[in-house]
Amino acid sequence: TAKKDQVDVSAILHYEVLEKNSRKIGYLVFDTFIEGAIAELDTVFAYFRQQAVDELILDMRYNRGGYAYVAEYLASLIGGIHVAGKMFEKSVHNDKYSVLDRVRYFSERETILTVFRPHATLMTI
Repeated sequence: TAKKDQVDVSAILHYEVLEKNSRKIGYLVFDTFIEGAIAELDTVFAYFRQQAVDELILDMRYNRGGYAYVAEYLASLIGGIHVAGKMFEKSVHNDKYSVLDRVRYFSERETILTVFRPHATLMTI
């Protein structure tokens, strides 16, 4: 017989700090943009900040999607004041649902990175 039970899901599968050529690189495997992710992100980014991380690898190969506000929170943690107040996303619907239109902006957060160099690489295996 099957029984109902609560399952705890973690948004972060793994994180660590790697060192290469005197640079400290934060490595974060992010699984899903769920409600509990913000507290987990705060913990990981506090650790990265304490370790004086210079660069960040955000591994989202296994990401299952989720809430846009969590995505904005993560992106704001990465971009910090360099992106604060800029447009993060814009949702536009047809006339029937235009009441749902919205614009979401990056919020001002302290970044962990000592140098902000926006760069993204997309890889599929």
